[in-house]
Amino acid sequence: MKIFESSKANKSKLIHGDFHHTNILANGRNSFTVIDPKGVIGDVRYDIAVFLNNHHGWLARRKAVRDELESAVMQFADAFATSPEGIRQWGFAQMVLSSYWTFTEGGLFWRKRLASADIWNV
Repeated sequence: MKIFESSKANKSKLIHGDFHHTNILANGRNSFTVIDPKGVIGDVRYDIAVFLNNHHGWLARRKAVRDELESAVMQFADAFATSPEGIRQWGFAQMVLSSYWTFTEGGLFWRKRLASADIWNV
C-alpha cells in the first residue's frame, strides 16, 4: 500500500471527526441530522473510514465482507469525487488508530481489531 496519495481534490477541509452511524439521527422520512461533531480539519476520507470501520464488526460476520466493503468504498468514492484507494488507506490507518485507542483504554479486543485491519488491503 502506498503511504498516502495526495491531490488537489483531497485538500484538508472541516470534517466531522467522529462520523459513524450512532451520530446520524433520522429527522423525518428522508432527512437526517448529524450530531456530536468534533469539528477538525482533515481529509474527508478519514470520516468515510470512521463510518465504514464502525460497521466492520457487523460486516466481519458476513461471507462477502470484502465485496460489500469494496462496494461501499466505490459508492463513497463516487459520491465524494475521490479515489477509492485513498479511502482504503484511511480505512487501514483509522482501524490501526482505533486499535491503539482501545489498547490505551484497557480494552480487551484491540488485538482482534488490529489483526482485522488487513480487510483494507484490496
